[in-house]
Amino acid sequence: METTKRIERHFQKSIANVRFLRVILEASAVCLWLVNLLGVLLSQNYNGNLSFDLFLARVGDNTANHATTYLLFLSVFPLAYLILRNRPCTQGEILAAWPNPPKRQVIIPAFLIQMYAFALHEGLWQIPYWFAWHSVIDPRLFLWGCAQDAMYSSVIVASLVLIYKIPKGFFALTSLLWAAYLVDWFGLGFPVTVLSKLPGGLIVASQYNIQWIPNQIEFFGWLFFVVNVLIYLQYFVRIAINNAKV
Repeated sequence: METTKRIERHFQKSIANVRFLRVILEASAVCLWLVNLLGVLLSQNYNGNLSFDLFLARVGDNTANHATTYLLFLSVFPLAYLILRNRPCTQGEILAAWPNPPKRQVIIPAFLIQMYAFALHEGLWQIPYWFAWHSVIDPRLFLWGCAQDAMYSSVIVASLVLIYKIPKGFFALTSLLWAAYLVDWFGLGFPVTVLSKLPGGLIVASQYNIQWIPNQIEFFGWLFFVVNVLIYLQYFVRIAINNAKV
């Protein structure tokens, strides 16, 4: 009897630790998102000209990311949060909340989905990057960067699939979508925007950074990608809701 009580106390203590850790992670995710948002807003180079601000404004100098498209990626977190609020609780969430009614884990998976969108963008971008500039880039620096991207992306996807039960089809569809965009981008003759893997770790802005058409295509391509990521997420959440009702 005493052994049973000890096991139960240990189990309840473990649940309390998990809940506390989740609160810390959620607070950290929100803080990190706010820091990134403030960083974009404070370091952008908007000048009041709508065309410039949409297609050419960058966070920092002309080797940095588009300011408006950076904000598009940051918008994934709050919008994914709104979508995931309707997602049914997983078995792991039910067990972690025992004996109380489970509370949906929304903040962390929403933040991970934003990280996944950014990682997918950066990861698949390396393919046309290599074809376009393999003769001048540093191969060791390139492969090291790819290995880091692959590990980072794998951890995110594994967490979303195994812990938060996001369907694998979501990742397959979004990957195919971004790959199709990159094929079109490369076919139009606009392979990269910044050379950042040159010998010596130099970062050099490419000519495309100051040209209207490539920047317009890149902006609308990222807008299309972010919108579809959220549409696919909503689609799979709706499937989970329908399955939970059966």
